[in-house]
Amino acid sequence: MKTSKPTEEAPSISNPPNWAYVQPEGGLQRLYANAFRFTQSEADVRITFGEGIDVDVEANTVIVQERTAVTMSWLQLKLMVDYLQQAVSAFERRNGAIKRPALPLLPEDEKRMQPSETKSTWMN
Repeated sequence: MKTSKPTEEAPSISNPPNWAYVQPEGGLQRLYANAFRFTQSEADVRITFGEGIDVDVEANTVIVQERTAVTMSWLQLKLMVDYLQQAVSAFERRNGAIKRPALPLLPEDEKRMQPSETKSTWMN
């Protein structure tokens, strides 16, 4: 592995180190997720990503197939949140506000629900 030459100035906020990302043998695994949940301890946070695969209407429950989990320190989470906020703000400046979409009701839902109950509860 190639290493860099020592510099006179140690890495700092004004002289941040470069990061070199290396993909694992066989390539990077790519997953899709449309759901997530957090668990936490004093030392770190775990974000579990999953995909909603079914809805149990009688139990009013979305069934989520867990795909992967990422554990990171609170500092890394804070840095990620700051970066994500900047990315979303830049996207919205260029494209307008991101809004939660209203989901269409299925015909069987319309028959079952009263007019006052027709708002979507997905992700509310």
